[in-house]
Amino acid sequence: MAVRTLFYPDGETVYQASDFMAPWGRLLSNGVFSQGDFNISADLAVSVSAGCAKVSGGGYIVVSDSTVSVPIEANTSGYNRLDGIVIEVDSVNNKTSIKAVKGIPSSSPVPPALASNQLPLAAVYVGNNASAIDDNTVRTFVDGYIGYIDKDDGTTSEHWAKHSDGTLECWGFVSYHTLTISGAYGSVFWYNDYTHNLPSDMPAFADTPYVDVNTISGGLLFAFNETVQNGKTLHFSIMSPQKVSNLNFQFTYHIKGRWK
Repeated sequence: MAVRTLFYPDGETVYQASDFMAPWGRLLSNGVFSQGDFNISADLAVSVSAGCAKVSGGGYIVVSDSTVSVPIEANTSGYNRLDGIVIEVDSVNNKTSIKAVKGIPSSSPVPPALASNQLPLAAVYVGNNASAIDDNTVRTFVDGYIGYIDKDDGTTSEHWAKHSDGTLECWGFVSYHTLTISGAYGSVFWYNDYTHNLPSDMPAFADTPYVDVNTISGGLLFAFNETVQNGKTLHFSIMSPQKVSNLNFQFTYHIKGRWK
């Protein structure tokens, strides 16, 4: 068995490309380096912004310094389709590309299966006979066929991500809900229980995930006893120093745990 050290600064030891890639493969999981890397916008092609990512187990670091336009094949199948937008590293031909992987048209389309040398950036909903891609149907990912913007209408924005380390993460901003707080909590505070359904296409959480909820309103409110019930329903209690009726409030949440 050989024991090797990376790297001796002697100026004489010869190292291979795989030696320089090895630390990245150990230290980093696949994915983009920051939230602004490889963002997606669409017409009948999709535009992928500049960015930096790590692709495949070999430790390939991919850097793009300009926007790349990726054409989407027309869909005249009679059904809708989900195509994958990926970074592909072809180590045999030493070629890296950002490309579309066509999905299978279906009444319930799913993203296509990918090769191990492809990093998914997004899934694109290609409607039957569509002449353009709706930006609101582009599902952007974190580090795999992972998660997407479930809803973003200017008042509510919810996202989820299924990470390659087996964790599931969900976060969002929920607005324009009304609340009545009338239950006594001890002799000083009042409270009411509240539930919110998490994104419908998201996998269910297993066990007991980490949950954090922060309320925003014109009154003095705070959340406590945050849990996820049945893997898909956010439950928490809201406490106030006084009774309130029909109070408009907003809240943000962040949940992270294992998926079923």
